[in-house]
Amino acid sequence: MDLLVQLIAAKVRPKLSDAVAQASMATIAAESATLRAAVDAARPARAKLQLLDKVLSAVARSAGIELATFKRMLKANGFSEADTHTIIPDRGQAPAKKEAAPAKKEAPVEPTAAVVPAEAKAGEEAGKGAGKS
Repeated sequence: MDLLVQLIAAKVRPKLSDAVAQASMATIAAESATLRAAVDAARPARAKLQLLDKVLSAVARSAGIELATFKRMLKANGFSEADTHTIIPDRGQAPAKKEAAPAKKEAPVEPTAAVVPAEAKAGEEAGKGAGKS
């Protein structure tokens, strides 16, 4: 946005009047400051999120290594593959996602004579009588 302000100030567009250019530069500069403040406010939260994502990856990797080491230790101590799977079950498959039931369509409600106001009926009848003459 700052670059846009600089381009407007450099009068790259000669047909742009000075009054419009000044107003545009002021508006863009104000919006730029607002946007910059919002981005600066979100920066610590974004950095923490990136850090936690890396921590999650490191913990998962470490847990996988420890699990593999434990399985090797069980095998070295004479446990069979079946015994190992009773201690450490397979990860298995994620449960299948249930499809959402389609929304029931309700039948449209037909207007009844009781719904139409009496004034509207009187106006329609007066209009019909005027067309007959």
